[in-house]
Amino acid sequence: MVSLIEFLKERNIPVDKVEEDKIDCQVILLLSDDELTKYIPIYGDRIAVKDFCKNQGGTGSKSKKKKTLLQKIRKRLHPSSKRNLFKTKKDIDESSSDSDDNPSTSKNIGNDHAAKSERRIELGWLMKEGDRMKQVRGPTGGGTRHLIVDKDTLVSAIKRNSFKTLLSRRNITQG
Repeated sequence: MVSLIEFLKERNIPVDKVEEDKIDCQVILLLSDDELTKYIPIYGDRIAVKDFCKNQGGTGSKSKKKKTLLQKIRKRLHPSSKRNLFKTKKDIDESSSDSDDNPSTSKNIGNDHAAKSERRIELGWLMKEGDRMKQVRGPTGGGTRHLIVDKDTLVSAIKRNSFKTLLSRRNITQG
């Protein structure tokens, strides 16, 4: 990358006063045209130097500001969540080196169901009528129930508890 002083020397602009007053690209972008005339007398050179400074210092600081702003937004959107919908491949590579000492942070990224210890099931009642199975609806004592059970609960335990739940109702006309 070419520095400001090198650029000024290439265009045959005197650099003594610029170095003396410690003028750099950020300062040049802040100076008015009248103030810049003291350091760079030719109009075309002033325009070229301003353009050089915009391309040199402007994009680097803007992209850095943009990255930090995006990081702040990501933190606000998912402050305590392990998964991050906005993670890029570069972010994951950088965070993998940080999380080597704590492996639980990289485990199950994006899979909230694997982190849960319970599951929600819907329980219904079927009665056999002849050669068909028919669902028992709510008005006749049936209907569906929503249960939350541990993931390690066996089907046999769910059946036992569901018979108690469904058959304990007084308005059952079937079964």
